[in-house]
This record gives sequence, structure tokens and C-alpha cells, in this order.
Amino acid sequence: MGRYYSGDIEGKFWFGVQSSHAADRFGVCGSQPQFLEYNFQRDDIETIKGQLALIEKTINIKDYESYHEGWSGKTAKELNITEDGNKEFADYLLGEQILKQLEKDGACWFEAEL
Repeated sequence: MGRYYSGDIEGKFWFGVQSSHAADRFGVCGSQPQFLEYNFQRDDIETIKGQLALIEKTINIKDYESYHEGWSGKTAKELNITEDGNKEFADYLLGEQILKQLEKDGACWFEAEL
């Protein structure tokens, strides 16, 4: 069982790590019926890029990518992978999805399960 988001972008929130409200940090707050609804516009690109840069300063994205893809062979401890870092990395991946959709179509709408 998991919580998903769908619309112009889609994916699954990380279980036990990522909140359904994760996209709020990128500058648009979800409205709350049974789902959080997000509607990002081209004007939100700079806010998203700013948040992505902030996350990049917080964690080493390449270490998290290699750890979660399983190709580094190093342990979480060796790479300093933490629970807080996992949340940041999960949010980073969501922010990248939002940004790519905005750059492609100029808008990104999706709903997130609560």
C-alpha cells in the first residue's frame, strides 16, 4: 500500500519518509479535498530551482542516487545516508519531476493522495 500522485506527473511517495504535502516546499500549496491538488505554472520555476539548490547544499545528491540505485556497493553508513537525507532526496526527485514538466509544457498539475 502506498500513496501516489498523478496528473501531468506521476509517482509514488516514499513510504515512511515523504509526506503527501512534499510539493508544498516548491512554492504552491496543495488544496485539500480527498487529495492535495497542485497546479504549478511557469512562474514557479525559480522557486523550484531555489529549493532544488537548497537540497543540493544539504545532501550529496550523487551519493543518494548511487545508494538508492544500488550501484555504489557502499553502505548507507559509508555514504552518510540518513533518514532526513532520504526525505530530502525523495523531495529532490519530486521537484525535478515538477521542473521537467514545467519546462516541457509550461504547467504541471497533479493530485496527491492523502
